[in-house]
Amino acid sequence: MAWLLTLVSALNVDHDASPARPVVSRRLYPRTFSWQRLTDIPWPIRHGHRMAPAAAAAPGPGKLLGLFLLAQRIVSGLGEPTAHDLQAKMNMPCAVSSGEMNVGATIFITKTEQPFAICLRRNQLVDRMVRKVGRWTDCDELPGLMGLSRPGRRLLFVDVGANIGACSLLMAANGHRVISFEPVPQTFRALASGFAANNFDPGVTITLVNAAASTERGVAEIRTAKKNAGHSITGGVNKSTTVAKNDPAFFTFAIETTTLDSIVHEPVDLMKIDTQGHELKALRGAHRLLSTKMVRTIYFEFDPLLMLAGGEEDPAALLRLLDSYGYRIEGYPNKTSVVQPSAFDALVARTKQGWLLPNKYRVKWLDLIARVRS
Repeated sequence: MAWLLTLVSALNVDHDASPARPVVSRRLYPRTFSWQRLTDIPWPIRHGHRMAPAAAAAPGPGKLLGLFLLAQRIVSGLGEPTAHDLQAKMNMPCAVSSGEMNVGATIFITKTEQPFAICLRRNQLVDRMVRKVGRWTDCDELPGLMGLSRPGRRLLFVDVGANIGACSLLMAANGHRVISFEPVPQTFRALASGFAANNFDPGVTITLVNAAASTERGVAEIRTAKKNAGHSITGGVNKSTTVAKNDPAFFTFAIETTTLDSIVHEPVDLMKIDTQGHELKALRGAHRLLSTKMVRTIYFEFDPLLMLAGGEEDPAALLRLLDSYGYRIEGYPNKTSVVQPSAFDALVARTKQGWLLPNKYRVKWLDLIARVRS
């Protein structure tokens, strides 16, 4: 009951005065959801931690009922989570009534060193692989790139293009703070449902942003492959892509865009960017963060053909931008290799030609690392 009273009292308080108070986040731009707007969104995505305060509002009967139901769930989950607690959630429905992509979605418990719950859909590429392998292997390298924790400060992981949160949830399970960007509305519901199914350490703050990190705030369209929501292409505000709007293999969604500079206001230990060709625009919206070296390490997908599909004319501009901010590019031809600026254009040509080669010789895209030069 103490938890219920605490939550009810949060309806009319200044959140800045209570930094440990959890709130609900759906969109950071243009709307921020907090306890005041608890019943605006269904239970599966009522999860998050402190964000910007929203205007206070007197709770009506519907809000109090929703608050009571949420409090029941929280009270029943008090205490340290155990493996048994997580396993009990296996196969529970998630992201209910949130669109065609999420029909039949259920909770799955990963087979990682620190297990966590994640919301998996039926017919999605990433979701199927996580269910088959027990994790998303593309995230395996990330914990090792975070660096060492500092006394009194938890490390911060920023996930740009979070999809269902396979990497974000992994980092939260390892005790790191997380800021996740996911623009596709239905995928965002699955992402938030995954976080709602976990009971992370109270110091693990979570910020979920239902918008694309881009060059400016605004509205855009995104094309999402029906069988692979991770393959979502946008050109940004007032920009088109090479994917036809009526392509039967893709959904089309209206999304919101924002900038990294407007959301992230503290040092970032690791930023992952996988935005299907929108990486350059995302980084152009991070001038303050990059110029002040607030981002220590960036792990990003480099796919020139997807960048061209998203409307970019010069894929090598992404590498040159990072170089101009004082970042060293690593990762080709092997993980420890440094890519010299003189080789940027050749690297683009190599990846573009790779699609014409037999499978064993292909370099379709690259996962590269950008580190601040010492």
